Amino acid sequence: MSAKLACVGVIILGSTLGSCLPTSKSDDSSKQTEQTSAELTDDAPLEIAITQFPASYFGQWGLTPGDCKIGGSDAKGLISVQGSLVKFYEATATIRNGKRESLTSVSGNFDFVGEGQKWQTRSRYQLRNDKQQLTRHDIGTAEKYVYSRCPE
Repeated sequence: MSAKLACVGVIILGSTLGSCLPTSKSDDSSKQTEQTSAELTDDAPLEIAITQFPASYFGQWGLTPGDCKIGGSDAKGLISVQGSLVKFYEATATIRNGKRESLTSVSGNFDFVGEGQKWQTRSRYQLRNDKQQLTRHDIGTAEKYVYSRCPE
């Protein structure tokens, strides 16, 4: 019975002493986190690794209004963004080593499969602030493709 009392006494004594001891660097780090959070703005880079597109990119996008027509078999400018995939007319790309650069910009390496071939491209997808236009830029080229969100 004396052993149980000693343990309880140590626990009580430990908590009492613990609450009287000075705090470590944890108070300083929480102040730094608060400052960092307060300094962020809407256009501040997020610079985080991603394995899929943010939900605001999901949906169908067309290079021309005709690409968005239901049942349009010649919709060669239609892309569909969902999860980690971008589906093109005759190819599908999967994001790899993705990075969310800002609230409206995603870049990454894309592994393509289509028409019996495989290839890789590094691309950046820029979402306009109103989320109705998506620009794809294949890094290392001058080519940019501007897509409009298809109506649901």
